[in-house]
Amino acid sequence: MIIKLPVTLLLCLLSGSAIIAQNQKAIVDKSITTSDNINGYLEYLPKNYNNVAALPLIIYMHGDEGRGDGRKKNDLDPILTTGLPAIISQGIFPESVTVNGTAFQFIVLSPQYSSVPSDADMRQLIEYAIRKYKVNTSRIYLTGFSRGGGVCWSYAGSSVAAAKTFAALVPVAGAASPSPSNAYNIGDADLPVFATHNDKDGIVPVQNTIEYVALINERNPTPPAKKYIFNSNSHDAWTKTYDPEFKIEGSKNIYQWMLQYQKAEAAPLPVVLTAYKAFASGERQVTVSWTTSDETENDHFNVERSADGTNFTSIATVAAKNTGSNYVYIDEQPLSGNNFYRLLQTDINGTITIFKTLQVRIDEFEGILIFPNPASNQLHFKFTGKEQGAFTVTIVSVSGTAVKQWTFNKQSQTAQRSLPIHDLAAGKYILQVKSKTYKKGVAFIKN
Repeated sequence: MIIKLPVTLLLCLLSGSAIIAQNQKAIVDKSITTSDNINGYLEYLPKNYNNVAALPLIIYMHGDEGRGDGRKKNDLDPILTTGLPAIISQGIFPESVTVNGTAFQFIVLSPQYSSVPSDADMRQLIEYAIRKYKVNTSRIYLTGFSRGGGVCWSYAGSSVAAAKTFAALVPVAGAASPSPSNAYNIGDADLPVFATHNDKDGIVPVQNTIEYVALINERNPTPPAKKYIFNSNSHDAWTKTYDPEFKIEGSKNIYQWMLQYQKAEAAPLPVVLTAYKAFASGERQVTVSWTTSDETENDHFNVERSADGTNFTSIATVAAKNTGSNYVYIDEQPLSGNNFYRLLQTDINGTITIFKTLQVRIDEFEGILIFPNPASNQLHFKFTGKEQGAFTVTIVSVSGTAVKQWTFNKQSQTAQRSLPIHDLAAGKYILQVKSKTYKKGVAFIKN
């Protein structure tokens, strides 16, 4: 009988480093991108992550061997077979790297994709990482192997703004045909590049790397793009590249080379807030409001909510007005208990600013909630309370005439219904909920 072991366990056994491998955690989260192309990733955090401030971030993009849907944690196993995730699982990834007398630790995120990520996928992935983790945004590094190395070339080269997201770029055997426009964007952004490849690679031609580096250097970037061509007839250029014992330029491993570079100090914020608050409003809703005194090259805001103050989900996108303005978002379905709200601002170049977290508590509610109000096509109502049995729901005009009516059977603590009101004339109405022992009315407006 042949016993098949999961890749994660197999790598731990081979390396004898199960404890370190356990630090690489499989995460499934469908909110990473809107395209459904990236649903999961491997997370590596240093052991003292909870006790440190912002850390450098390495984003690793896998090759074709790692593709998958990432919908279940074991879908992520193929990523572990090569590249940086394999180095971490083997227990040879450096827990700390010292550069110029300062010790650094990394966050490493290795996303899985089913098809080559689009520019939007990559931008949303980076935004997600910044929201969720303690990322030093001046030290974000992008690397990848084979097809993932091609993603490095294509995304960093998609625009000068995209290139300026990163402090350094490390494509390994990058599977992407050299593009002058991509290379020129990388060069114009002065993005430090160190690319590696094997000279007799039979899968991805070494000429890809040689030509990309040459094209970048036509723009005279500071520093010049560099390459290291290994003498090998295999496709595996990652083992040496990511091995901390392999020295670049005689004295630095690839992690020390990355850490030489960080983005320049950020420019002044494109948005200045003069007011920003969140508070309970109405019977069961929360208003998040903010005021800007100045906006420059602002693209949009995101309002995020969390139950624990750590794991946030975007609940609204608000377009920028690009002038000093008042903004309001009403959360009509807050959580029972603590609600944590966070405001993110994204400028037209993709740079994200995260404002402080605000807390609002909503105690458990009994009664009738309706939303939205005003309503157009549908009116949603939520009925919470101990009463159960047959109920009648009636919409009554201001003159007292019943214009619509439904019946339903409430069998639990909470019942929720969606009522079609598209055929109602515009105006003010009362929603009445009635049983043998209960009667309540709530006013609403039909647009």
